[in-house]
Amino acid sequence: MSISFFKDRRLPIAQNGLEDKVTELNFSILYYHYPHWDKEDDFQFFWEEEEDKTRKNKKPKKIKTLCGHTMRSNTDQNAFFPSAKLEGLVKDQKDVVEGLFPNSSTCFDLEVDGSMAIGLGISSVYETGICLHHTYAVPYIPATAIKAVFRRYLEDEGNESLVSSWLGFSDEETKNAAKGKITFFDAFPYKVKLAPDIINSHYPKWYSDGKTPPADWQSPVPVFFMSLKDAKFQFAFALKEGSKEDLEEIKTKLTQALQNHGLGAKTAVGYGFFK
Repeated sequence: MSISFFKDRRLPIAQNGLEDKVTELNFSILYYHYPHWDKEDDFQFFWEEEEDKTRKNKKPKKIKTLCGHTMRSNTDQNAFFPSAKLEGLVKDQKDVVEGLFPNSSTCFDLEVDGSMAIGLGISSVYETGICLHHTYAVPYIPATAIKAVFRRYLEDEGNESLVSSWLGFSDEETKNAAKGKITFFDAFPYKVKLAPDIINSHYPKWYSDGKTPPADWQSPVPVFFMSLKDAKFQFAFALKEGSKEDLEEIKTKLTQALQNHGLGAKTAVGYGFFK
């Protein structure tokens, strides 16, 4: 039997009617503040179960449940992140960026090549997290993460002068410091789907006590986490000072950073790279 905490309280939705599917759901509140509990499996945000097992001469049908709500098809995810909402969000951001920096800003789009895992370290009862915007309730990439990947890429390429000029520096020995020229903005998705993924620990006793040999007779303990698939993001940045040539050079190098270094968790196994 599955139960929900705060079962008698209203769900964080804009409209009533959960009989068929979720409507205008604030997924951030649902994931972090409305967890589902199964007394046999603890907190579970995703599971599969068979329905109508008693039907004669018919094979039981597998149904998928995400955060307690039946997902009849991939199109049901539109209930979490309606395309009109996402398109309106990125359009509003572009208008704001161009309004603040009319002649020194750039917005461009990149699509994730495969899957992305961002925000795994955020605390949650599910053991893993996902980076969700508190207000808009959609997956997003914080500007700080974009800046960090860009800095690491420039440093790996040996462009220390660009790092100091574009991103600023602070030298404790000489007491010199300078602000960066680039203002980064959060990246919001044009489209995105959620997909349950697993981290499969094959040797749990070895990792827990460091003494038990990592032998194949131990039972793997899969840990679910939420990844993003079919995701396309809008990236935006602006220059406090500089030329349009600088804008194009920064855009080119930022694109290369996202394509070659990736962003988020598990990049070593192919997550978080952009096309």
